[in-house]
Amino acid sequence: MSLHELENDKRKILHLFPSRDHHLAMEAVIEEKCDGKIFVDRIESPQTAAVWCAPGDEALLYLAGRCDNATFNSELHDYFVDTIKPVSITQGLDAFQAYCSSAWESALREIFKGETTLKDRDSYYILNAATFRTLQPRWREAVPPGFTLHRVQTDDVFTTPGVSAFDKLASWKSFEHFLKDGFAYYVEEDATHKIVSGCITKFVTSTGCELAVGTHEQYRRRGFATLVACAMAEEALKKGLTTIWECYHGNVPSIKTNQKVGFEYLCDEYFYFGFLFESLQNDLFFGYYCMTELHNPEKAAFWFKRAILLSEKENEPLSSGYNFYAASAFAIMREYDLALERLSAAVDTVQDKREFYSKLQTEKAFDNLRESSAFKKVLHRLEED
Repeated sequence: MSLHELENDKRKILHLFPSRDHHLAMEAVIEEKCDGKIFVDRIESPQTAAVWCAPGDEALLYLAGRCDNATFNSELHDYFVDTIKPVSITQGLDAFQAYCSSAWESALREIFKGETTLKDRDSYYILNAATFRTLQPRWREAVPPGFTLHRVQTDDVFTTPGVSAFDKLASWKSFEHFLKDGFAYYVEEDATHKIVSGCITKFVTSTGCELAVGTHEQYRRRGFATLVACAMAEEALKKGLTTIWECYHGNVPSIKTNQKVGFEYLCDEYFYFGFLFESLQNDLFFGYYCMTELHNPEKAAFWFKRAILLSEKENEPLSSGYNFYAASAFAIMREYDLALERLSAAVDTVQDKREFYSKLQTEKAFDNLRESSAFKKVLHRLEED
């Protein structure tokens, strides 16, 4: 057996992870501030390590060290199938993500054998104390009339709908653990007592913290995210914590907010992700991702076909947006009948017919269909409506 759970002296694996400075979930597991398990090939002197935790919406797996340990990888595959998948599904998770260097790509095919995985990347930012103080010397004065900034003291705020940051209490063992080591702030509307924005330490270690921020959609673009992030930055600096902000690469609103607070770009890091079970929404996401991120219409068409079959089986129509991307993929693959079928279905549900009409006129994927009577019929339906 080559897969051993490490229960003591957990810091001995840190030298294997070159990016531990911003992967605070992993270090939180090591410091036992976040639930998770650590597996190594050898207890006394690990050469390969895997850290598993489920701090939010996905099961996370961090891999480092020797990637050519075939026995370790095979046993980790079995553990993924027999334990990680069923436990994660029971917890209400639907996806997994693996963080590792590119050298692990071939090993991942063994570890996730039978699963579809795609590659993407996150961006990491780090708070610059001097920049924060320069940009936000009087940030408290920006709280608008009719709203109040609070520090979280009770757990009822974590039932707030529409503020995604407060879903992140799941990364803590309990609210009591959060109160002991973490902190969070929120903005409340005085008249309605509605929480409109919040920011929480998703992870805290002995030296750092990672923030998660969210604002109710009805209150966005009013500076509330910047306010709660400033409150968090100030407290983190007082505590002497290095502060990390992680977001999906290209998430412009998140990047603009963190830069207003004084965060600076640290790095991008790739991860590998997949879903724990098949569902209509998961298949649609794969199709959309393959089309828009991978620019691979062949793969996109494969996933959209699967989604359409599930849609028909579950009597759950696709949205106009997904129908549009499915039609684009089919058209590029010269499956014109399927493309026209999806466009016709999209017209049935589209809200902004004028905008959709414009998209059909300019989307290059439909160039070979423009002169067909069926395509003109779709346009005519939009003109009529």
